[in-house]
Amino acid sequence: GAASASCGHDAELDLGTTPAGLLPKALRDNLAVAREVIRTYFDELREQCQQEVRSFESQGRKAPRDKVNRWTAHLNPERMKQCAADILAALRRHPDCRMRPLTRAHLRSLIVLQHTLAEDTMDVYLPEAQRRHSDTFEGFLTSDSVNSQLIKDAHRSEWTIDGRAFTMQGSEPGPSSPTCDRKQVIKDFQQGLVTHLEQFLMDFCRRQQLSDMRSR
Repeated sequence: GAASASCGHDAELDLGTTPAGLLPKALRDNLAVAREVIRTYFDELREQCQQEVRSFESQGRKAPRDKVNRWTAHLNPERMKQCAADILAALRRHPDCRMRPLTRAHLRSLIVLQHTLAEDTMDVYLPEAQRRHSDTFEGFLTSDSVNSQLIKDAHRSEWTIDGRAFTMQGSEPGPSSPTCDRKQVIKDFQQGLVTHLEQFLMDFCRRQQLSDMRSR
């Protein structure tokens, strides 16, 4: 079962095809530390998944499809071995990794970011039944390009898109203003931000001559 699977704790992680002696010393040292960090991080992911599996089983509850898909992905030893190789390949190309020794904390942040982005990007290309999240997508210029949670929380952050700043600071109605006024201001802000973001991304895709699938 999923709960009993292992991610191959002792499996050797591939550093790539370049002989270690031909790598810059800083990169060689960083990759050596990164291998240890990846093992620790993947062990944490495996344990988290197994705990979730046990929790659902002990409560007799059926797990949501996205959770089951996530467990299946992160408890597959061969898949996680490939994920590790992909992370190391990305680190090999990272300028900082090639030029100077990085702390374990810095490497971990790069590793977690790379793995998270890779997983989220891969999810877009999977059939809906195999996806590891339950996010929904919408848009104003498009129908399903922007994460609904991003739109919902847009007014709580400051944004810069192609040099243009978007912020609610200074434009939100005061506490004495009617609730409907505040809701309308937030709605207008969300639409303006998301529309500009969609247009920026569509222009980028056109310049790069990306296919419809790549654009999505």
